[in-house]
Amino acid sequence: IKTSPFQVGERVMIKSGDLRKLVGTIESLTKGDEEESMASIRLETSNIPSPVNIPLAFLERIFKLGDEVRV
Repeated sequence: IKTSPFQVGERVMIKSGDLRKLVGTIESLTKGDEEESMASIRLETSNIPSPVNIPLAFLERIFKLGDEVRV
């Protein structure tokens, strides 16, 4: 997705919906208009089958100590 703020392999947290506050890694992105673009997320929790498809609007990028960040 050329206009997506996310990339495959990034760690994200779900900020809305039933799965909010869960963390995972983006496995793939599906192109659509702004409201229909989706990400396939491999969750870090083991009690929910992964991957799950989540709208990009429900995601926020997260970082952990030691991650390299460019601004």
